[in-house]
Amino acid sequence: MDKDRMKWMSIQETKTWMMAVLIEGEDLIKLSNESVSLMDDFFDQPGVNLQMKNRMDYIRELSRVREYYFVIALNKVQKWLNVAVKYDEEYQQMIDEINEKIPYIKEVRNMREHEIEYFEGKGNKQKDFIRGDDNVMSDATSTINNPDNYLVGGRISVQQVNVLFRKLHPKAKLKFENMFS
Repeated sequence: MDKDRMKWMSIQETKTWMMAVLIEGEDLIKLSNESVSLMDDFFDQPGVNLQMKNRMDYIRELSRVREYYFVIALNKVQKWLNVAVKYDEEYQQMIDEINEKIPYIKEVRNMREHEIEYFEGKGNKQKDFIRGDDNVMSDATSTINNPDNYLVGGRISVQQVNVLFRKLHPKAKLKFENMFS
């Protein structure tokens, strides 16, 4: 592919995958809020409400799938930014900010993609599979979800990602639009 086309492609794909991160991140927060609301209602009722339990199960399973897409989208942003920066050095600021604020993208993506190997104790970075502190521990395939923080893989804060990408996506979009002016 020629240089101009690759430049266009890298900037287009960066913008697209940033949008995907925002969509998935915002949807994860909505699912989380619904899950919390259902849990509150579920435990306030006497007996078991099967319809509510089924909805909670559905949200849990859907959240797991959407987390996967979220992590994949984050990884794609990183990969395309590393191409885009070859054509425009200003992308280095985005790379640096993402790496500083979301340092575990590649780790969580790889561990989730190869989860069976990690569960069998055969992962490439097995010693890093479980992380935590005195209060909570999580493996890279788990989720820690509390009112203040939704942590994918126990490491990637959906709220922090959403804040960062609400700032970065318009910049990437503008860069793409400026290619045509």
